[in-house]
Amino acid sequence: MKKSNLAKFLCILIVLCLILVGCGDTTSEVSSGDIKVTDSVIDNRNQPKDQESKETQAAPISVTDEDFTVTEYLYEDSWSSMYFLVVTNNSTAAVSISANGIAKDSSGGMIGADDLSFDILGPGETSMSYFYFSDVKGVASVDYTLSYDTHPYYYPVLTNLSVEKTLNNNNVVVQAKNTGNTCAEFVEAHALFFDASNNVIGHTSSYLVDHESQIKPGNSLATQLDSYKEYDHVEVYLTGRSTGDIYNAEASNLLSNDQFEITEHIYEDAYSTHYYIIMKSNVDMPVSVLANAIARDSNGAAIGADSMEIDVLGSGETSIG
Repeated sequence: MKKSNLAKFLCILIVLCLILVGCGDTTSEVSSGDIKVTDSVIDNRNQPKDQESKETQAAPISVTDEDFTVTEYLYEDSWSSMYFLVVTNNSTAAVSISANGIAKDSSGGMIGADDLSFDILGPGETSMSYFYFSDVKGVASVDYTLSYDTHPYYYPVLTNLSVEKTLNNNNVVVQAKNTGNTCAEFVEAHALFFDASNNVIGHTSSYLVDHESQIKPGNSLATQLDSYKEYDHVEVYLTGRSTGDIYNAEASNLLSNDQFEITEHIYEDAYSTHYYIIMKSNVDMPVSVLANAIARDSNGAAIGADSMEIDVLGSGETSIG
């Protein structure tokens, strides 16, 4: 492909960051102006139990299986069996979920066991997890019970992630954008590929994360989920969580591409396409580099996606990704 067509073929997002910076709590400043400032006193001393107000105590939140919609799919490959649970939280509580599953054959005999979990699932959110039964075939049923914790450690993020999917003959390209104001952590995209009879014929997953395992607020990341068989339709689900960290873009000291000398090369073989980025740093300190790319055809459709990373690039150094 000619050099002039490279930009049309590949859309690249490069994030350049100083070492050891990223998401964290931000500090806001308020000028006094016309605001009347008054003293604030917080009494943190222990109070006798009979002085505690029952009205101020939060009512316990409880959920049951009726608060969730669960869809189950079984998939067997040459080595193992996977039992997928697609769960929608119809309650008003954010919950973490865990379960232990026992795989049984047609005679009711136990032939496998595994655990699954959801770190966090907020109200109205849908996500997916699965039991993986290694070296197990012939699963007729799976017995499990979901356990719910309404005091989870993490915060939900899936409602803050807008997703764009492009279906291609051999893959689905998934792009997720964080529309919230907190960092989405360990976001993973899962694709379930189906035949025309709604049987699962493949499963692929990939993380959508930067060098700090996050999608920062306002940022987008893309990945390519491959199908190794011809598929009729596909369902895509995300998993992820947040610790509530707010991204301070100014404090992160983002650099610009102008501070680097960048050369790009493309190579295609019979099976795939390689896109090389050679970078020389003109920054006077070490940096790490992450590039997330979407490959597009001549019509602008997303036909592939991938990420590359240079762990560290010193001043004046040249490296490749």
